[in-house]
Amino acid sequence: MSGRWGTVGAARQVLVVARTVTSLNRALDVLAVFADDLRVQVSFVVSRGSRFGAEVPRVLEELGARVIDWQQAVDERFDLVISASDHADLHELRGPLALFSHGAGFMKYSPHNDPTADERAGLTGAALWHEGHGVPHLLGLSHENQRELLGELADRAHVIGDPTLDSMMLLAERRDILRGQLGLSPTQRLVTLTSTWGPRSLLARRPTLPAQLLAELPWDEYRVAAVLHPNIWAAHGPWQIRHWLRTALSSGLILLPPAGPWQIGLAAADCVIGDHGSLSAYAAGLSRPLMLAAFGEEEVPRDTAMWRLSRRVPQLNPRLALAAQVRHAIDHVELDVLREAADDVFSEQGRSLGLLQRHLYDVLGLEPQYRPTPRDVPEWQTAPEPSAFHAVVAEVNGSDGRAVSVERFPAALLRLARPGLAHHLVARRDADEVTLQNAAAIITAGAEPGAAAQTLSRYPGCRLAVEGTAEAVVLTERDGTRIRVTGLEGPPPAAWTAASVWIHLRARTPGGARGALGDVQIAVGRARGRSRILLE
Repeated sequence: MSGRWGTVGAARQVLVVARTVTSLNRALDVLAVFADDLRVQVSFVVSRGSRFGAEVPRVLEELGARVIDWQQAVDERFDLVISASDHADLHELRGPLALFSHGAGFMKYSPHNDPTADERAGLTGAALWHEGHGVPHLLGLSHENQRELLGELADRAHVIGDPTLDSMMLLAERRDILRGQLGLSPTQRLVTLTSTWGPRSLLARRPTLPAQLLAELPWDEYRVAAVLHPNIWAAHGPWQIRHWLRTALSSGLILLPPAGPWQIGLAAADCVIGDHGSLSAYAAGLSRPLMLAAFGEEEVPRDTAMWRLSRRVPQLNPRLALAAQVRHAIDHVELDVLREAADDVFSEQGRSLGLLQRHLYDVLGLEPQYRPTPRDVPEWQTAPEPSAFHAVVAEVNGSDGRAVSVERFPAALLRLARPGLAHHLVARRDADEVTLQNAAAIITAGAEPGAAAQTLSRYPGCRLAVEGTAEAVVLTERDGTRIRVTGLEGPPPAAWTAASVWIHLRARTPGGARGALGDVQIAVGRARGRSRILLE
C-alpha cells in the first residue's frame, strides 16, 4: 500500500505470484534479498487455476502477507513481478517479470502439456511467449547447462545458483541443534525419506516404505523423517495423509510440513532415501548419503543432471534388509560422486543470494543497502512421542554371556518386521489393554507402593513389572523376586534396557537367577554402557 494510506513510503512495488505452496516456498527464499529494505514493498497475489493451490491462501495468511486479488494485480503496475511457477496468465501482469524454477533447476518434463511436446516444467511455451513476445524480463538459472533450453530468450537468463540449497547449507552448520529439535539422541541417526508427487513418485510406488523403515531400523539407533511434496498434501489433504500414516506416526515417524521446516529433514539427515524429485538433488548438494527408492524415468529427460544423478547413486533394493542397506549407504558413502552430481545441478554454491540481489536490484534501479541472508526457517517444536510398546530383541555378544545388545522395534509394525524376528514385548503402563495383556514386561508409571504387585496381578501373562527410580531400575518377577539394576547411565532408556536384558539373561539361566547376576556390558544401538544386576 502506498500513497496517503501507507505509513512507510516505499519507493518500489514488488509483486509475488503464488500459485502453489512449492512455488511460494521458492519465492520466499528469493525475497530474502529485500529484507530490511524499507524502500521495497512486497505484495502477493494468488494465481488461480492450479489443482494444487488450495493451501496457498492459508499459508499466506499464516505468514501475515499482504495479498491482493488478481484483478487488482492486473490493474496496477509494479516495478518487479516475481514468479517461481510458469503459467499462461503471467503476461497479464504489468511490470518486468523475473521467472525462477520452483525446484532444483528445470529437469522434468512439464506435466501440463501434450506428452509428445518436449517442454520442461517451469519453461512452457505458453508462459514464456505471448503474441510473439517474450514474457519474462529475467530468467534465473541454477546452472549454465540450462541456458540451452531457453532458445531466443537465452540472453535474458542469469545463472544465480540455488537459494534453497544455500539456505540448507547454512542450516546444516546447526545440525546438532536441529537434531535436538527433532528429538534425536546423540547416538541416533536420522533417515529422511523424500517423495515428489504423482504416480511415479516414491510414495506412489513404495507407499509402505515409511512404516517399513520404522519396522526394520532399530529404534535406539535410527529415527525416520518424511518430507512429502506440497502437491501430495494439496491433492489429498493433511488429514488423509496423516490418516494413511497413522500407525507410522504413532510409531515415531517425523512428518515435516510442506511450508516448513521441511528443510531441516535434509540438513539434519544422516541418510536420504528419495526419487526423481528435487530433494534428491538437494541431498547430493548437502553431501548426504543418498539412495533412490523410485525413479520416474518417463518424467526426466535423459540429458539432465537428474538423470545422471540417478545413475551415480545406489538404488534401494526392496528384496534386501533395509537396515543393512541404510548402514552401508552411511558407512560407505562416496562423497566424490555426490559432489560431482551436485556440481552438475548447482553452480555458484553459497553465492546465490548475492547474485539474486544484484540482478533484482538492477531491475528496480536501486543500490542494495544490506548484505542478504537466508530467510529464517521455523523451529520444529513438537518432538514425536515415543511408542508406548516395543518388540525388543536381546542378543549375546560375548563368550561369557556378559555382553548383551538390545534392539527395540515399534510393536505396532511387527507385520512389516523382518521374518523370524525373535522378540519379546515390553510396554509402558499407558499402552492399550490388548498390548498389556500380551506384554512380557510392563513399565509402571511410578514407584508407588504395590504398583508392581498390582500390575502382575492384573496381567497374568506379564513376567516382569518394571519400576524406575532416580538411582536404579527395580524389576519384580511373578514369584516376588526383586532385582535391582544400577549403572544404566550409559545407554538409554534405563527401564526398557533393564527389562530386556534381565528377560534375556533369565532365559539363558532357567535353573535360577544367581547365574545371571553381576556386571553386564550393554549395547543399545550405538550407545555402550555397563550395569550391575543384584538381588534385593
